[in-house]
Amino acid sequence: MARVRPKKCGGARFEAERFCKGEARPFKDDSRILDAARILFDLRREMVGQEERDSYEEFLTLEREMSRRLHKAIKASSYKIHIVKTFKERHLNRLEREILLFLAVSTLGMGRRIMRRGLDGIQIAELQEVLRTKSHTSIDVIRAVSSRSRLISSGLVEVGPENNLASREIEISVDFLSPLYEKNPSAEGIWTVRSHEELLYATFIIVKCLESNWDDDLNPIPLPRPWRLKPTYRTERGDRELERHMKTLEKTLRKHRNWPLSRVFCELPKPQEKLIILALIGKELRFLHRSSDLFTGNGLTHAVSKDLPEVRRNLRLLKGNRPLRKDGYIQVCGGRDDNPALDDEEVLKDCEFELTGKLVERLKIKRGRKSSSAAREPLMTLDQLVLYPETMEALLLAEAQFRHRDVLLKDWGLERSIPYGTGVSLLFWGQPGTGKTAAAEALAHELGKRIIAVNYSEIQDAFVGQTEKNIVRIFQEAKEAEAVLFWDEADAMFFDRSRGVRAWEVRDVNVLLQEIERFEGLCILATNRQFTLDSALERRIAIKVEFLKPDKKMRERIWKKIVPKQLPLAQGLEFEELAREDLTGGEIKNVLLNATRFALCRGQKAKVSMSDFRKAIEMEKRGKWSKKTRPIGFSRK
Repeated sequence: MARVRPKKCGGARFEAERFCKGEARPFKDDSRILDAARILFDLRREMVGQEERDSYEEFLTLEREMSRRLHKAIKASSYKIHIVKTFKERHLNRLEREILLFLAVSTLGMGRRIMRRGLDGIQIAELQEVLRTKSHTSIDVIRAVSSRSRLISSGLVEVGPENNLASREIEISVDFLSPLYEKNPSAEGIWTVRSHEELLYATFIIVKCLESNWDDDLNPIPLPRPWRLKPTYRTERGDRELERHMKTLEKTLRKHRNWPLSRVFCELPKPQEKLIILALIGKELRFLHRSSDLFTGNGLTHAVSKDLPEVRRNLRLLKGNRPLRKDGYIQVCGGRDDNPALDDEEVLKDCEFELTGKLVERLKIKRGRKSSSAAREPLMTLDQLVLYPETMEALLLAEAQFRHRDVLLKDWGLERSIPYGTGVSLLFWGQPGTGKTAAAEALAHELGKRIIAVNYSEIQDAFVGQTEKNIVRIFQEAKEAEAVLFWDEADAMFFDRSRGVRAWEVRDVNVLLQEIERFEGLCILATNRQFTLDSALERRIAIKVEFLKPDKKMRERIWKKIVPKQLPLAQGLEFEELAREDLTGGEIKNVLLNATRFALCRGQKAKVSMSDFRKAIEMEKRGKWSKKTRPIGFSRK
């Protein structure tokens, strides 16, 4: 099946208008149904944020007509089409059909995705955003994927175990998806793919089979005879499915001997090595969550093995002196392949693997940018900041070093004398509200980069060893997205190792320090407590910037910049008088918001007065946590 991409000319609206011309005709195959569904979902995404515009009603009318025609054409289509047959056999309603179509379109890489923070999978929140219409509410979407729904009970979709409903990941079943790839096979028994990229996406079914093999709870590795019982039906069926798909893939590659994957397979004689490569291709193409245990040494060797003795033999394939790593096909995540300790089999089990950049380039894999993700557009610019000249000079110094990095390293020869640690690492420290986060956003904007603000809760994990994987993952995401990496409240992660109570706490800091040294992008650490950071971090920081509280002149400039021109102000407002109060930029922002709230309490036509600002300033002062204020709770005087 062709992996259809949205056309750039005219966007989804243009395609939807073209689809709605003429009569609603039955679809000829699954590919045309998915393409029409992709247009509908892309159209709904274009409608987000358009509610206030005059053209929104036209969008809404077009969306309704597109949806009506899509479902009418599906009902009129032949029962022989896999999608139509599934819909009719399961008696799926309109919303359930759209959920299944959206999951298929997204999983097959068609259309645009709304990727949620820090995750690679499809979340229920994303379903709600795309499928919510006047006919279907957010609650309807949740009900349609609840544990007792038709979609779940029939096995068409699976939902993850997260406590937060909206953040649960949802996945389409392989049984529904596989016929979409294997539709209309030729008489030779090969996949009907028209490009190498399409072939790579067709390997999704093999990766899902490998994931099923790795699932120890559902598919335990049988013990060797005579100590083991006869393997379960599920295990035998899974092995047969995997073998069948691999034979089809190899037949397809024999017909396309010049394709990159075909050449790579010719260099790897062992079938287990080929399966490991395919699993890691699935990691690059986001077939599974990047943090899946399938991509560990333990997961890969279990997935490609049939019994425990074979697991032990295949684990040796991941050693540094074997072809996969020696010849540059795969590597340990984070580029730590040069560590001799990684040849220990017990260590290899817990290591996470990935394709090398060389093989990614050779296979022409377009690594997904973390659009996966936490990467977003910065919200501030340097023109909006009010900083001391020394602070601004340090920011411009960092900008110049990063912008002209090639000149510094290659033209001026520093690359040869300093082989590692060539990224730009900054430490922002100072009191809360002095502009550390705003400066990081502004610096990213000035460089034309997106920014990833690291959330401590997304990194720290209750399971030992998982935190280190999350740390490596976040640096990898920043590298792939070419984004600025911003660690707010850095002292929570980069604390002094001498204060670590448990061994895993020290290991976490070690991994952080190693990743910072290897990171070639711009990494910014912000903290209110500089002296609690680990001393080894000091030599890894290129520029240390202190953010001081603004003086009176700076506070007056901040007031003038932060108060919007359209804000209705009463007469007698004096910025000079407001600037006399010893406030940080963050506190000034709070004062402005509270002053406008006081005005709104008098009505929408009220104006913000000097009295509102005075009350807001007094409120901000009372809310300060300092030694001068009364302690909270029970305490002695």
